[in-house]
Amino acid sequence: MFLPQFSRPRITTCPRVCRFARCIILISGVACLEPASAQVFQVQGGSSSLFQASGGSVEFHAANSEGWLGAGLLAGKPRAGAFLQTHWRHSLLSLGDETILFPLATDLFDGGHYFLGRGAGIARDFESLRVFGFAGASSEGFGAPFFRGARAQRGTGLLFLDGILSRKLRWFSRNIVSGRQTSIHGFDWQPGKGARAALAGGIAAIFFCRSVHGPISTLAPEHGTFCNPQTPQAQVCVQW
Repeated sequence: MFLPQFSRPRITTCPRVCRFARCIILISGVACLEPASAQVFQVQGGSSSLFQASGGSVEFHAANSEGWLGAGLLAGKPRAGAFLQTHWRHSLLSLGDETILFPLATDLFDGGHYFLGRGAGIARDFESLRVFGFAGASSEGFGAPFFRGARAQRGTGLLFLDGILSRKLRWFSRNIVSGRQTSIHGFDWQPGKGARAALAGGIAAIFFCRSVHGPISTLAPEHGTFCNPQTPQAQVCVQW
């Protein structure tokens, strides 16, 4: 009798993907610290020939923390990403791949800006001051139907401050330290309903991401707006 013989499948692994896969143990452990009734897990995976991608992700939500982990192949290259956010002693801590908003009070008639970062962040509210800090690197993001991933680029640190001077007047400060520095400061005045005026100035030298499809690079000119390096900038905006 003739019996067909099948060759043993060859399994290859990527050390980078494996390291990110181990992070799922940490994320699951943090989630288990919450009461079981407050945990929600979402698991998905698959393959898409249209996007040339295959992989999977795990996402969880708990009472005081949330996070996700994804890994897979995109166009034949391994991609992975992870994010964890939790509350600790009146502070909001984050670790991993994060979408960082860059709000300016003068963006009254323009969409918000943001950039992608990989590192650690902390946000805390005081009586009349909000502080957000981040240390890590800017990153290039990759999206697929079943997972998200990122790749670190330049070392980056930032400090965002938002303060209240009075019921109608607020101030803000946006500072980013990287290969080129960005420091923007301003005021936001809201004298009444439907009326608002804002003033901002400083030194800007960074690309900001907008909503685009496909890979997102925070330092690529085709994906955002750019201010000349170390050039003083000023903006005034009034809305009535």
